[in-house]
Amino acid sequence: MRNRRRSAGLVLAASFLVSCYHVTVDTGRPAERTVVVEPWAASYFWGLVPPKVVTTAVKCQDGTSRVETRHSFLNSLATIGTLGIYSPMEIHVVCAGP
Repeated sequence: MRNRRRSAGLVLAASFLVSCYHVTVDTGRPAERTVVVEPWAASYFWGLVPPKVVTTAVKCQDGTSRVETRHSFLNSLATIGTLGIYSPMEIHVVCAGP
């Protein structure tokens, strides 16, 4: 019984450690409908090693309007499961209009 309570407490504590974050960078340019999405951009060591640069030049010929990075619940689970060695994130790039 004691081990069961301890295990439940550890699971509860770990669930509070899982967090989601969302950062938006707005360039002030008008948005277009084209969106480039990278759902599992690989970063490492808790984000200290950033993911590869998302190349949008082919799809966003007039530049970018907004860049959003998200750390979803599933991304957080992957980070916890690998003890932070692999910490993926979602990247959404909204193209700018002419």
